[in-house]
Amino acid sequence: EPSAGLWEKIEARQFAGKRRRKAIYLWTLAGLLLLLTSVTGWLLLSDSSTPTEWTPEYIAGDDATPQNQSAETAGSVSPESEITQSAAAPAGETGSNASALIPLSEKQEPVKPQTTVMPVMPATTKTAVLPAINMTSVLVKEKTDLKELSHRNLDEIARMKPETIDPRKVKGMGEYLEKRNKFHLYTGLGATAAMAYYPSTTDQFTWSADLAVGLKVHKFYFETGAGYQDMQERGIYQIDFRSRDSIGYFNAVVSFEVDPENPDRITYKTKRTTVYDSVEHYVLSTPLFKYSYINIPLRIGYTFFDKGKFSVSAEAGIIFSKKIGSEIPEVSLNNPEYELIAITNQTPERVDLNLRWQLSLRLNYRFAKSMSIAAQPVFTKYLNSIYDTGAGYPDVKPYTMGLRFGLYFDF
Repeated sequence: EPSAGLWEKIEARQFAGKRRRKAIYLWTLAGLLLLLTSVTGWLLLSDSSTPTEWTPEYIAGDDATPQNQSAETAGSVSPESEITQSAAAPAGETGSNASALIPLSEKQEPVKPQTTVMPVMPATTKTAVLPAINMTSVLVKEKTDLKELSHRNLDEIARMKPETIDPRKVKGMGEYLEKRNKFHLYTGLGATAAMAYYPSTTDQFTWSADLAVGLKVHKFYFETGAGYQDMQERGIYQIDFRSRDSIGYFNAVVSFEVDPENPDRITYKTKRTTVYDSVEHYVLSTPLFKYSYINIPLRIGYTFFDKGKFSVSAEAGIIFSKKIGSEIPEVSLNNPEYELIAITNQTPERVDLNLRWQLSLRLNYRFAKSMSIAAQPVFTKYLNSIYDTGAGYPDVKPYTMGLRFGLYFDF
């Protein structure tokens, strides 16, 4: 029989290699993760745009000794400091004196520099990140301060990708757009369909089309323009004529006879006879009159609700109307049995100029950046009579109610 520990030895020998391979895989994976983490951290740190803190000294080539610089030349350079190309040291001078910074006078001619001088700043000074300046050499006047200067990693700038500027992110663009929204010119086309309500004749349909020009100032807008309007009204014609009409009848005796049994009794035979005569009549005809007007509106509106693309405004104003034409139909008597006496046009004569006041509610929806549509119920009332009261016609001031649709464009 196999011993009690035989199976343990067999399992240990059989699976020992697999356990070792598994451990090798785990350690390899851990090493790769550590390497990847280290490389990523190094790249992030090298790409960082955080300015490096420098000591307040000049770096001016290999011979420069910043520790021995005087306090007078240490410090920061103000933005207004004069930056020029450094002058070469005089011949025969060596050591630190040869590489010292000296002002460039008007008579001296600059020569090609051999060293690079970079302004640096104290570690305690707050820095502002500035674009990299590619300088061969910098000459700073004496008794100047290094101030608020920093640098950006040249490698970082070299690897920067160009980006499209979003106008909405540019400083001042939001204020510009808001100002444009509150103060701008606009124009539009509109059409109105309405009913004209007359006090003495039947109500009639009227329509108009107009071109509007307006100025928006914050929540107010001022609007004018020009338009064409077609109005209708039932005219009144009185037609006088004669006709041969029956005016009554009588019983005509045709014959008679005496009753033989009663001689005192006479029997008459009669016939009903109609009497005709020429009679005057009149009728009223009401054809449709059409009038054409040129309208010039002056309106002011106030936007009391504005949310997103939808807004609601109250509007009031006056409309000047000038009559430019009319279509007056002709009336005739077509019955041959009638004798025409006269046809009289009793339609009141309209005046050429009218003035109306208007109230409306404008519902506006903006469907594009500079385009919007509007629908508005409109009420108008005439301020003066549409008829010539000086000629004896009645004082009539009708009103209209309708719906206007408009298409607007903002400049």
